[in-house]
Amino acid sequence: MNSRTTERMLQLVRLERQRQQVLLDRGDINFNCADPEISDLVKFPVLVEEVGEVATEIQFPPVDKKKLQKELIQAAAVAVAWAESLEDES
Repeated sequence: MNSRTTERMLQLVRLERQRQQVLLDRGDINFNCADPEISDLVKFPVLVEEVGEVATEIQFPPVDKKKLQKELIQAAAVAVAWAESLEDES
């Protein structure tokens, strides 16, 4: 494992989470998966849609590694947002 690369990817996920929040604040999206009031049954299709975009990127070689990385980071950010919503804040 290259810790420098890992930290860079985690930073990109953080930036994507921030972007998601900006989209929510601007009204471009109705919710994000960090909202604990949103049902897991509503969040699941959001994550699946992001993973589907990853699948689309790898379906027809040659794979554009930059596009694939972007989609993986978006999927990771949605998963992190969902995990955030499960955190017990009491």
